[in-house]
Amino acid sequence: PYFVHANDGELLHAAGLTTAEQNSEGEWDVSFTIITREARDAAGDVHDRMPAFVDEDLINEWLAPGKLEKDQREHLHGVLGDVSEKIAASLVTHPVDRSVNNVRTLDRNDPELIAPIELS
Repeated sequence: PYFVHANDGELLHAAGLTTAEQNSEGEWDVSFTIITREARDAAGDVHDRMPAFVDEDLINEWLAPGKLEKDQREHLHGVLGDVSEKIAASLVTHPVDRSVNNVRTLDRNDPELIAPIELS
């Protein structure tokens, strides 16, 4: 496993889509997906796909509720590529201990989970 993060330590915001439909029993079925793209830069050393990212300038526009008109969708799609490229170029990675994969026993607040290790 690898820790992939921004070089400045800031949070990364992955672009995603949600839908919600009321089913025949009156309950809501909600689905969510992360938008992915070809992995480049440091993330490409770890995996062939990576999330598309949004920055602080784009996040409010991205999270605005409601259905978008075609021109709004095209605008967001167009800037998403440029913004995500910029963020991808700032990513750094390092290997971490395999204990990060054991969800039954790990302490999610343990900073050692993301401590760099040497690969042998």
